[in-house]
Amino acid sequence: MKCPRCDGQGVIRPARINANGLAIWLCDECDAVWSSPSEISSKGNFVDFSHFVARFGLKGLWSEITILDSHAPAADPARESEGRE
Repeated sequence: MKCPRCDGQGVIRPARINANGLAIWLCDECDAVWSSPSEISSKGNFVDFSHFVARFGLKGLWSEITILDSHAPAADPARESEGRE
């Protein structure tokens, strides 16, 4: 599914937060997060990944999640070092 926040530049992928098993839907380009696929409908209905996971004491690194679909690209080491603020 193409991301409404970044006008389709990214793809929304199902993921799981490793620390607590919570399912999320995450744009692989702009890091927008939705807690349910039914919420993915408009640009204004999202939370930034780093803000979403901060409530669980996490830093907002992609290493803190697992992408659930088999077509996901490999993790980008350059993104792991980003502060994501």
